[in-house]
Amino acid sequence: MSFASQVKEEVARLKVNDDSKRAELSAILKLLSTLNISSRGMSLRVRNKNSVIIRMISQHVQDLYDYKPEIEVIKETKLNHSNIYAVVIREKVLEILEDLDLWRDGGIR
Repeated sequence: MSFASQVKEEVARLKVNDDSKRAELSAILKLLSTLNISSRGMSLRVRNKNSVIIRMISQHVQDLYDYKPEIEVIKETKLNHSNIYAVVIREKVLEILEDLDLWRDGGIR
């Protein structure tokens, strides 16, 4: 495991207060998420090879917004055969984005 992966896992395991959870979630969503808009509504998806990061995102969403997002495991068939993990938020998307100050005045910030 690389040094960067070790640091990410260590940081993800820290116990933090709600303000810190919001800050972490805001940064992660801003940098790593994909916003999907369709006739079924909005959804957010974050993909990562590190399952600890995905679990942390899921736990933060549960703690802050009383909603349990879906976690998906995608088997990669290329060279290293590692898994890719995704957390998918299908409900309360606008509420989450507004609370994290990522959505304002009808658009993404």
